[in-house]
Amino acid sequence: MLASPGVLPAPAEQDAWAYEMKWDGMRALADVRPDGWRLVGRSGKDATTSFPDLAGPHGLADLSARLGGQALVLDGEIVATDDRGVPSFALLQQRMNIARPTPQLMAAVPVSYLVFDVLEIGGNSAVDLPYRDRRRLLEDLDLASAPTDGGLIQVPPVIEGDAARAWQMAEAMDLEGVVAKRLDCPYVAGKRAAGWRKIKRIQEREVIVVGWAEGEGRRSNGLGALVVAVPDGEPAPDRPLLLAGKVGTGFTDAVLDQLLERLRPLAVNEAPVVDPPTGAAGRRIHWVEPQLVGEVAYTEWTTANSLRHPVWRGLRPDKSPHEVVPR
Repeated sequence: MLASPGVLPAPAEQDAWAYEMKWDGMRALADVRPDGWRLVGRSGKDATTSFPDLAGPHGLADLSARLGGQALVLDGEIVATDDRGVPSFALLQQRMNIARPTPQLMAAVPVSYLVFDVLEIGGNSAVDLPYRDRRRLLEDLDLASAPTDGGLIQVPPVIEGDAARAWQMAEAMDLEGVVAKRLDCPYVAGKRAAGWRKIKRIQEREVIVVGWAEGEGRRSNGLGALVVAVPDGEPAPDRPLLLAGKVGTGFTDAVLDQLLERLRPLAVNEAPVVDPPTGAAGRRIHWVEPQLVGEVAYTEWTTANSLRHPVWRGLRPDKSPHEVVPR
């Protein structure tokens, strides 16, 4: 189930909602059985081998045994935190593209699994239950008080009926924002629903990488900026792409090298957007197949339909181009 962009519920209706923090990580379902466990990302790809450290000890691998042999399907977010304890997508990015991380990488970038929903317990589906009942089931599992090693499995708190308090908490913790969930809302798998709203403190969105522009100065002969686009219209295999501008900040040298390595094999002769730049603006651009999705932070859309002051936040290998929403 996916949250729709929105605003905090009005004071008159806020008692009908619960409020969770919005975590800056990778969404994943955990399928936990007595004989094993696996993680599945939003795209449906198996992510288990990318995060073997979540096995434990006292992690997902022995969770079923600790709960009396019950099978579980959990919904949550994989996060890596910075030195302030705040989830950092930039840190997590170092783990997301690695199928089999080394012990050194796992030690340098440890992760946790933040659980916020339960979809199945003991072979019984919970998706048709309202959120308030699913949350009660999740809390009754007592995952957070189970022995953990470094907080591998956590159940973040929820605030009912007080949107202002939830927003203040998100600001105090310097988090992305708040997710408001109607207490009577069932779980609608794979779809955006009005019963879940995400309210962000900063503007962010996914974009499709359609090319790269050559750099200047220190970046000469290399990648200077990414050329990004957004779809025109609702999800469809052949929907056209509209240019959204260039993203030239937010990169480390290592990230620039990694991106160029990913983009060069995707080179194409023709622009994959319907409105390619002309004249000087179109020079020194190398177009690529629109296969990669990234995330940017930005201030606003300009009158020319470009992102203003975009900052690169990283690739989103857990998302596919057809999932990117229009402007």
